[in-house]
Amino acid sequence: MRGWRLAAFGLLTLAGSAQAAAAYEMRITNYSDWDIDYVYLSPTGYDRWGRDQVGRGNVMQKGDYLMISNISAGLWDIRVVDEDGDECIITRVSVHSNMSWDLTNSLLLRCENNTR
Repeated sequence: MRGWRLAAFGLLTLAGSAQAAAAYEMRITNYSDWDIDYVYLSPTGYDRWGRDQVGRGNVMQKGDYLMISNISAGLWDIRVVDEDGDECIITRVSVHSNMSWDLTNSLLLRCENNTR
């Protein structure tokens, strides 16, 4: 299995937080049959996506993973776009510890038509 790491620092934090919040990591592994071209995060309720976490010119192939660091605790929405331009949006992902998240065929097929 081929894997690569991409650490993203300075992700969007929840507005108005006066105290330094705990920061966590999320490992996203692509177990689907599709290449993943883009992964975006946004705090739930925020109307803009953060920057692409895969990185310009990079692709997550089957078995690849990406590590996103410095995620503030809270609820996040995750947008995944595959090689065909199909998108999957998972809303209200609770981040309160380091976590792993697997992209599978069934997950992507269930949510590809979900819109924000």
